Amino acid sequence: MSPETERTLVCVTYYLSGLGSWLIVSGLFAEGGYLALHTPEGLTLFAKLDFIIQFGNIAPAAIVLLASSWARHNSSLLVCGLLGLALTTLLVLTQAWSVTVGGTSVILLGSAAAAGVVGTTSMVVLFPWAAQSPHSALAVGSLSAGVGSCGVATHLLSGFQGLALGRTPLLFSASTYFALLGSIQLLSTAAFITILVKLPPAVYSSSESYQQLAGDDEDEFSRPSLVGGADTAEGSAADGMGIAAAAADGAGDVTACATKASWGRGAARLMRATRAKMPAYSSECNVPFVAIFISCFTEFATPGLLPYLFAPENRTTSRLFALTSGYLCSSVFGRVVTVVNGKWQRANASLLFGIGVIVQTAIFIYLLGATHGAVPPLPPQLAVPLVVLFSFAHGFIVTSTFQVAACSSVGCTQWAGLVNQAGCLTGSVLTFLLVQG
Repeated sequence: MSPETERTLVCVTYYLSGLGSWLIVSGLFAEGGYLALHTPEGLTLFAKLDFIIQFGNIAPAAIVLLASSWARHNSSLLVCGLLGLALTTLLVLTQAWSVTVGGTSVILLGSAAAAGVVGTTSMVVLFPWAAQSPHSALAVGSLSAGVGSCGVATHLLSGFQGLALGRTPLLFSASTYFALLGSIQLLSTAAFITILVKLPPAVYSSSESYQQLAGDDEDEFSRPSLVGGADTAEGSAADGMGIAAAAADGAGDVTACATKASWGRGAARLMRATRAKMPAYSSECNVPFVAIFISCFTEFATPGLLPYLFAPENRTTSRLFALTSGYLCSSVFGRVVTVVNGKWQRANASLLFGIGVIVQTAIFIYLLGATHGAVPPLPPQLAVPLVVLFSFAHGFIVTSTFQVAACSSVGCTQWAGLVNQAGCLTGSVLTFLLVQG
């Protein structure tokens, strides 16, 4: 195919692939105004969903810290697994979302946990996978736009359902809504398959070192040791430290010294093996990583607080829909704007990151105040634009961070995903505690 056709295919397929990442999570919040009125949890459903979703962060943390090299070599397999889990979750929601046990929406909350695994793991799997493409910059940008469009797709669907106008009855049921989300998820799956079949195979970034690419293929514990010492200078130093520690304890027993030296060698080798399995990190990512952590912290601490931005009389289904629409849909505009005048943005990256963080933090502080009655609720015509600005800043920070990381190395994109999810988890836990308290 021609270069122009290939680039177009990259844009479309990676965009659609990203659309399947947070689709279920966004769908739950987009339908939240209706679900909160038809479940035992009520308005606390937002905070509970957000909190449970973040349990999925266990998976991406394990991937980055324990199996990053394996994940890079098997990224397509991991994406297949995530897509399969997403389709299964939507099937369960379609059939039984309203099932409750003991006053708890077990199917809904359980599906939120599965959706959390899909969404959070996508951040450390999809972006490194896209960064390995021969068109890495275009692939990462298109993928990020797709991720940001999850909220747009789900809110367009729920708006058509009738939530935007507070229609009673709705045009179609929540079960049909989840089934339609399943069709979008199938489209995302088809795009992923198209990438595997039609586009050139993914390649590792040239900035990745051989040791990182070999990673798990090289057994740190299989190297022969020298008699009386370790096989490296680091191991020898550990041996000396172990023996010195034994002598300092006053243990004249040679066996005790040898035992402690053995522990020293083992600890040193374990540290080397762990470092070899972890992805590369570049200091140029320091500022972006701080920014993405703060951005995700405030962004994911927000869903449970959003209803309190309105006065009680304004918390209708249609107005809550407008508020969550602004929250979930607006980040895509911040993501898209990162492709405009990219050279200027890179030259002023620190300034732009700082402005974005200040905007998000200031709005988040007001949200906290509104939740505790320290500041007055806002009228809808002011609250919605404020949330739009909040999410716009988030979308810009996240995409810019992944672009900086992708230019550094594939490994840095894994770190970016992990820092992203660390911020999300911290913010969600904070909101859950605040709302429950």
